[in-house]
Amino acid sequence: MDIFYYIDFFIYRVLYKLGLQSKYFSLQQINLRYIKRDSKILKSENYTYPTQLQQCNKIWIFWAQGKEKMPPIVKQCYNSIVKNKGNNEVVLLNIHNYKQYVAIPPHIEQKLAKGQITITHFSDILRFALLKEYGGWWLDATIYVNKEIPHLNSLFTIKNKYSNVYVSQNNWSGFLWYIPHLHPMPKFIYDYLIHYWTKHDSLINYFLIDYVIKIFTLRNSIFSSEINNLPINNPHTYFLSSEEGEEIYSEEQWEKICETTSFFKNSWKKNYKFEKENQHTFCGKIFSAQTTI
Repeated sequence: MDIFYYIDFFIYRVLYKLGLQSKYFSLQQINLRYIKRDSKILKSENYTYPTQLQQCNKIWIFWAQGKEKMPPIVKQCYNSIVKNKGNNEVVLLNIHNYKQYVAIPPHIEQKLAKGQITITHFSDILRFALLKEYGGWWLDATIYVNKEIPHLNSLFTIKNKYSNVYVSQNNWSGFLWYIPHLHPMPKFIYDYLIHYWTKHDSLINYFLIDYVIKIFTLRNSIFSSEINNLPINNPHTYFLSSEEGEEIYSEEQWEKICETTSFFKNSWKKNYKFEKENQHTFCGKIFSAQTTI
């Protein structure tokens, strides 16, 4: 971190001890200012839009241990993606075969081996390396899909109602993107992540990629317009992993939810309740109905 970060953080601590709050000296704004300064090394002329973006029909999924060692919920989610891939090609990556598609710098792999970079944050680097090189869909392995995944021409991500709690303000979701080939955003994110991890052995914030995406929206008006023009979509993304998902299943309610939501984010660490009062819950009904692919 630079001297300005430590000055900001010192002021934040003083205000905190005094019981005072300042939006300017919130941790979110301190982190954002640091990354904004630090990313100046990336020159804007290297991240311009091409004359024409290109389609890519690949769906990238990563599970470090491979399909055989997926927890049941992850395997069910993966099966749903394969079932609904449409005209797209599903590419399942693990900690070994990703090297067939992209080359990650050795110092990143070394920090992963030492535990300085977690698998979760390595996957952040990997997803933007793939989207930079090829474009296509990135879906976290914990996403359940209930409709055919479309073959798109333009950028897409899950966008929810505005909230200032997160640096993304709910304008995008890091766990799901469609990015056309040659789009400059993933190159910017990837280049900064490599730059960041060259300098640091730990994270400034768990949601580092959201901060970097935010910086790119501030630096690139075209990308900012793309994000702003995306409609709010998939409002029930967290339904299956919420308390509502553990209520008794209703076919009518599920059909209504599916009218507006195609992608459902789950957690492999959650202990899902599949039954309530000897009846299927929503998540019990949906996941038990899946077939193995």
